[in-house]
Amino acid sequence: MSADFRQFAPCASVDPEAMFPNPKNQAGVVLAKRICDPCEFRSQCLDLALAPDTRSEFGVFGGLSEHERRALARRRGRRTRHSMAA
Repeated sequence: MSADFRQFAPCASVDPEAMFPNPKNQAGVVLAKRICDPCEFRSQCLDLALAPDTRSEFGVFGGLSEHERRALARRRGRRTRHSMAA
């Protein structure tokens, strides 16, 4: 998957620190998510952040916080294991 889209995303024109707020700073997380809201590349960004070889542990990617991405990855993992068992 090409990550070329990142140069055109709204986050490319903000201070990178804005996209990596302290998870305990809810206002910072909300601000980063607002930067993601209008982005046409949200799904690509989220896929890239969740991919095993490019997994992003910290920051907001695809409009989701690190906590939300971990929860999504767990749900996807359970779904994959259940479908393989069927």
